[in-house]
Amino acid sequence: MKMIRHFLLCLFIANAWSLLITSCGKKKTIIHSDADLSDSLSYQQDEVIYYVWVDNLRARKKPGKEGEIIRELKSMEKLIYLNEKSDFKEEVNLRGRVYNEPWLKVKLPEGEIGWVYGGGVTTDKQAAVESDEWLIRPGIGVGHIRLGETIREAQIAYGKDQVKKQKLYIPEGETQDGFVVFPNHANQLECFIDNTGKIEMIRISGDFSSWHTTEGIRIGTTLDELVELNGKPIQFSGFGWDLGGAIISFNQGKLEKLKSSLHITLTYPEQGFSNYEKYLGDQIISSNSKDLKGVGITVYSITVFANP
Repeated sequence: MKMIRHFLLCLFIANAWSLLITSCGKKKTIIHSDADLSDSLSYQQDEVIYYVWVDNLRARKKPGKEGEIIRELKSMEKLIYLNEKSDFKEEVNLRGRVYNEPWLKVKLPEGEIGWVYGGGVTTDKQAAVESDEWLIRPGIGVGHIRLGETIREAQIAYGKDQVKKQKLYIPEGETQDGFVVFPNHANQLECFIDNTGKIEMIRISGDFSSWHTTEGIRIGTTLDELVELNGKPIQFSGFGWDLGGAIISFNQGKLEKLKSSLHITLTYPEQGFSNYEKYLGDQIISSNSKDLKGVGITVYSITVFANP
């Protein structure tokens, strides 16, 4: 179906060469812990929600750094406060700032009860979003990298030794000028620049990455998880060619808002899956197919570009 190839290629090229208008400036957010508010919160009848604002915050079975680890929490995970805090405080260094806070008893998303360090959570969802150093912001940027900025801002944000100029691959065997941040690392960012040197697209790809959207979409998110987040079937192009696996439609689901500024590409397991050959080539595929459920189709690349 030549029309699918033409549609996807035009979409990619249009985003690759469109000029940006204005970029958003960086602003470092300092989180002020809400742990000291827990005394007053304990008298409230309404459910109190805390948001994790640092990656890999540990939920423990007992309060304190020696407590057995239940699991590590991801940034923006939502916890229910159970109106109980430890009778002691601990000093913990989080992102270069020392906090002295108690531990809070919470219910984890899967229902398990545990304790988290009060300095690593906040009731202010927006503050948690703004502090997330691994956040993908559709239409805005990734981490401290902003669309519309130049390589200089990237070097200031992450250091010159973490930024490298190079030609970047685009579909149909072409390349474009750009640079990478964290070269040859799982968290590598490919920044495509226009003819004025400004960033117009940022691509994340590979098998694993810490970068994620507020919805929790990241490299490795499964097709099944995407469909659940979306609430409706998803359509994507057939596998096995330059534009294969590209999500074409969210069918007006909950993720439809991302379509104008986020391009997501899927891949299938290296060993394939039952009847995978019929999902190869220039065609449109629906997640509704029974063959595709639970087979390990995952997000392989995420590209951020400016809203049109």
